[in-house]
Amino acid sequence: MSKPASEEARMRIRIESDGTAPGTSIRNAETGEVIDGIVAATWSCAANEAAIAVLTVELVSVDVTGDGLIPTVENTEDDA
Repeated sequence: MSKPASEEARMRIRIESDGTAPGTSIRNAETGEVIDGIVAATWSCAANEAAIAVLTVELVSVDVTGDGLIPTVENTEDDA
């Protein structure tokens, strides 16, 4: 039986850095394999807040499909 798409897409990552750009790598936390294609990584952590890592990936080929509604904005006039 196949896994749901949300589980297939999950990967734990590990950011390793010596504090320099050349000494920083983004890896699959389970395999240690370097994840290619990441052109930037930012990390922030503030007191009493969750740490946030943002990874920027450029020139990615994706196939996206979905169902949804596109909201429309109706013209309204103020009755005042």
